[in-house]
Amino acid sequence: MSLYPTLEDMKVSQLQQAQDQMYPPFAHQAAASMDQFAMPPSYNVSDYTFAAGAHRAGDNQVVASTQPSAGGSFYPSVEDYMGLSLQKYQNNSQVAARPVVSAPVSAQNWAGIKRSVIHPGVSEVVLCHDAKGRVGLKFRDLNKGVFVQYVAEDSPASMAGVRFGDQILTVNDEVVAGYSADKVHKLVKKAGPNNIRLAVRDRPFERIISLTKGSGGLTGFGYVDGKITTIVKDSSAARNGMLTEHQIVEVNGRNVIGLKDKEISKLISDCGDVVTITLMPSEIYQHMIKKIGSLIKSMDHTVPDC
Repeated sequence: MSLYPTLEDMKVSQLQQAQDQMYPPFAHQAAASMDQFAMPPSYNVSDYTFAAGAHRAGDNQVVASTQPSAGGSFYPSVEDYMGLSLQKYQNNSQVAARPVVSAPVSAQNWAGIKRSVIHPGVSEVVLCHDAKGRVGLKFRDLNKGVFVQYVAEDSPASMAGVRFGDQILTVNDEVVAGYSADKVHKLVKKAGPNNIRLAVRDRPFERIISLTKGSGGLTGFGYVDGKITTIVKDSSAARNGMLTEHQIVEVNGRNVIGLKDKEISKLISDCGDVVTITLMPSEIYQHMIKKIGSLIKSMDHTVPDC
């Protein structure tokens, strides 16, 4: 089963698959041409047509047909389904072919998606103390678990890729389930100065949504102090399942906690036609940042590595 970053990706992929089924020689030719690349292959969206009842006229030309498809009816276009114009994705648009994930629309923001993706499973992070004897982390306990509340910019934790919302499972092999945040702080402090090993589960309370901007560069949601308050009907936000009462935590993988709304808006505006938003339920978010105080303004806002 394929996975799609957005509903738009799913619909465009389905249309492409329908075209391949209608014209198998063309599909085989495209597949054969991809095999010559050692790196993950790419294809051009302009090689495909999304208009109802279109057919090929030669190797590089697509023309519209007034006849129904072999199935007896016109295949609906994306424009018919959700009013999405594909012109911007057809002009010089290279879309990376990835295993499992199909993203003909949002692949132009592949770096943002990779920076945002929440990985399953558990990883180990190794930290050391800085010159002041710190690793740059603060924790918060919730539901018998311990979570990262704060990551200091340019700290050992930041450079190791620890993020807000990560769950800490062990500190130097000591299981911390049921521990208070203060107890975990003490464990980390006395474990230094080097080889402080943390077992981490990647942001279990968060989810990511990729959105395609419509006319005017709008994605279709409003927010106040980073909290989603409105969803516009028939927008990309509505189509892709964005919910109110959720907090914007990251934009294209970059932490935005502590930033003003106008700063978040600029980041979204600068992201191009596709943007990936990381969200956390507001109730959990409020508990996570409780008592963080002025530190919230010095949260690590660097762009993580892909």
